[in-house]
Amino acid sequence: MPTIELLGGKVQIYQRGNSRFWQARASVGNKQRQFSTKQEIQDLAAKAAETWFFSLQGKNQAGVLNDRPTFGNPPVFNGA
Repeated sequence: MPTIELLGGKVQIYQRGNSRFWQARASVGNKQRQFSTKQEIQDLAAKAAETWFFSLQGKNQAGVLNDRPTFGNPPVFNGA
């Protein structure tokens, strides 16, 4: 499935070969970011991607955009 550009190329949506959901990606705060729209329909995925992008831009402008990984903290091994 091809990549579709939104907002003048600032946001792209695409489908991975093994997923029924559309994914989004964009560069905000000098980092490439990815997001699952959790949408199967292209028009709904595009709307979700645009909303996500504007949210990221707002957080970046407010100085509250998280630059750390979003996955949970790894467990600490105490050697016991």
